Amino acid sequence: MVTIIKSLPKKAGKAKINWDSVDEPIREGKDIILPLQDTVYLPLAKGEQFLFKSFEHESYRAPRENYWFGGTDEEPFLVQIEKDAFNTFTNNGEEAFYRSIKPFFVDFLEKILNIEAERQGDIFAVPIGERKNKGIQSFLTQSYISREYPKLELKKNQNSLSLFGTRHALNGYVLGEQHPGGEVTSPHFKPFLLTNSLEERSVLGTGIIKAPDHEVLDLNKEFIYFMAQTRYLVNPKEAD
Repeated sequence: MVTIIKSLPKKAGKAKINWDSVDEPIREGKDIILPLQDTVYLPLAKGEQFLFKSFEHESYRAPRENYWFGGTDEEPFLVQIEKDAFNTFTNNGEEAFYRSIKPFFVDFLEKILNIEAERQGDIFAVPIGERKNKGIQSFLTQSYISREYPKLELKKNQNSLSLFGTRHALNGYVLGEQHPGGEVTSPHFKPFLLTNSLEERSVLGTGIIKAPDHEVLDLNKEFIYFMAQTRYLVNPKEAD
């Protein structure tokens, strides 16, 4: 059931909601500033979080709709999301929305392995096998388009690596390649059970993940984890 708030909310968990004549939503520390006019506010998680639709007005053009997801996770956050995610909530409800933004293969692994992914904000991590188990090599070989796994090594990185170019930094073991600026991704990873349209960027590795406004996520060093980022983010590298 979708509930539309008629009065202006003042908070969402730890986040203080301010309403002002701004062009688009802004987060400044624990304060979230929302446009006062032409908006739709939809509460989530018993008011701890929310979805928000704003309208960007341009001369001689119809207003452009923008969609946002915010409130409190561990600390206040605000991200711009795609229309499909917003519509999933309005059409199918809260549970469907949260499931839709979870990486597809993370959701799949949770079901077949009967486990719950670990999470730090918009980064999910699921253990897929013991780090020293040769059987995991067979799985990964099938999962690489280039079949390059035998040439790759799970190396311990000397410096923290940015997961997908975000603020989340991994220090530990990683099977992947480093890009300019310290970003790391696992090359050509395509789980064989996914269709081309559902291919997801991922990192395979283990270690300690740190990020501002989040508790440290200490992954079990004996396992390799499949790591992926929340879906439907408009600016994934800038996500809170």
